[in-house]
Amino acid sequence: MEKNKIIKMGMIMTLIFFISFTSAFSVSAPYMENKELVLPLGENIKSLEFVLQNSGAPENINVRARILEGSEIINITDASNIYTVIPGDKVPVHFEINVPEESQIGDAYLIRLGFSTEKESQSGAFGFGTEIEQKFNVTIGEKIQPPAGETSNNSLYIILGLVLAIILIIFFIKKKIKK
Repeated sequence: MEKNKIIKMGMIMTLIFFISFTSAFSVSAPYMENKELVLPLGENIKSLEFVLQNSGAPENINVRARILEGSEIINITDASNIYTVIPGDKVPVHFEINVPEESQIGDAYLIRLGFSTEKESQSGAFGFGTEIEQKFNVTIGEKIQPPAGETSNNSLYIILGLVLAIILIIFFIKKKIKK
């Protein structure tokens, strides 16, 4: 009976010890349907942004961004690949995708990015870190041309907004003249 209490107490203490190693570090990726980014042939993305977050750790954390796979088409455009994330803060990490000129429609490139916490430790100290991996495919596709003669929805909304603004201005001018 006494031995069971000691074992249970030891398990609880071990659990409490390991809970202190949890991290509230996270990475937000841009939306990609089916984790696939389709690029028209001959086009590059100049800015692809991932966001680092420190949602609950009481101290600043340093995060190292690494390209694990796909370095032939993607690179980090920031001055450094180590980012300090303050508690409650969000820090952007900027990438650029350059598709090789010899690419053809249907070519696919696997991109694997790693974001790992860097613990500041005293010399000789052993520290644990966390790594979050983001993986997606870049596929070369055809450029989609809108059908001839059709106006885009954005243009239609702008025109409707201008017409509405003109009607309101005329209404207020007539109301002011009647007074």
